[in-house]
Amino acid sequence: MKGQAEAIVFVLLFLIGIALFSTATIWGREIFEDNMDFTKLEAAEKLAKDIDDGISNVIKFGGKKEIEFSVQGTAEIKETNVLEIRTPLSIEIQENWVNISEGSSYIRERKEGSELILQIIYPPQAEYNIFFFTEGSSLDTPSYIRIEKGETITEATTKKIQIKVTFM
Repeated sequence: MKGQAEAIVFVLLFLIGIALFSTATIWGREIFEDNMDFTKLEAAEKLAKDIDDGISNVIKFGGKKEIEFSVQGTAEIKETNVLEIRTPLSIEIQENWVNISEGSSYIRERKEGSELILQIIYPPQAEYNIFFFTEGSSLDTPSYIRIEKGETITEATTKKIQIKVTFM
């Protein structure tokens, strides 16, 4: 009788262990997926900040800068002074625009459907205006983004600085 009781206790403990493990796995998967999406969000925000820093450096010092496009998604020259990044995202964030940086340029983000939209915006300044252009496609799924300072045109007291963006 004693041997049977130990076997029954073992089987019950084993079944309880499997139930706890299954519950923890199912519960933990959602947390893990949320953490993965937070990582995607942080990576996309870092990419936008890196591109913004690259543009600012090219404006100040000239030359060119290549930045690895480290997220899954697209990049587009949306307007002459707006560069947009779109990437899939399943976590809930604001559907209204939220600024995540500010200064002479700013980065804003929002969620539209299942996509995160990040925009790098260079509003007109008193001393200069930025104009993005490309010789290739204005919408792409790039591996790298090359930023180059183009021609600077002075009209009255305002400089128009052209920034060539190449999706590679």
